[in-house]
Amino acid sequence: MKTNPLIGALTLALGIETAACPNSAAAEPHTKPVLLYSRYYNAEGEHRYEPNGTYKQVIQRLREDFEVRIHNKPLTRDTLADVKLLFIVKV
Repeated sequence: MKTNPLIGALTLALGIETAACPNSAAAEPHTKPVLLYSRYYNAEGEHRYEPNGTYKQVIQRLREDFEVRIHNKPLTRDTLADVKLLFIVKV
């Protein structure tokens, strides 16, 4: 059976990392990446994109894999400091 060289290299690298630091995964608590659902660009009074309305099921699903934050603050260095994924709904 042929193995893709890239997959083999990644497997090897992961194995070396695990062997070098066997307790590192257990020592650090698992945290989800932060997803920001920004409402900043929605017009005042706009209700089509409500996180507790139309997008409720989407937000619930995203919470399975992300720490979801929702706000309408301007997107600045501070508000995006630990955000890994930015979700903007604007049609």
